[in-house]
Amino acid sequence: MREFIEVLRDVVIIVWAMMGIVTVALVLALTLSIYRKIGPILESLRGTIANAQATTTMVSDLALAPLMRASSFFAGVRQGLRVIQRLQKRRGGR
Repeated sequence: MREFIEVLRDVVIIVWAMMGIVTVALVLALTLSIYRKIGPILESLRGTIANAQATTTMVSDLALAPLMRASSFFAGVRQGLRVIQRLQKRRGGR
């Protein structure tokens, strides 16, 4: 009976080791398969991001920069008018 238990123990250890090896191989195969499928998607995503960056730069250069300059100009004009109004109030108050 003791020999049977020792043999059974050895068989169980061997089976568990083989199951571990098979599991590692399956996980490795699955990982490689997923990587191969994701690779082209990542490349496409990189291209899309580059296009989005180019579009953002173009919009900034063509639309936002002139708007910022115009806004700055009008802010300066408004501040200049405030200064003129204050000067007129001081002269009128004397």
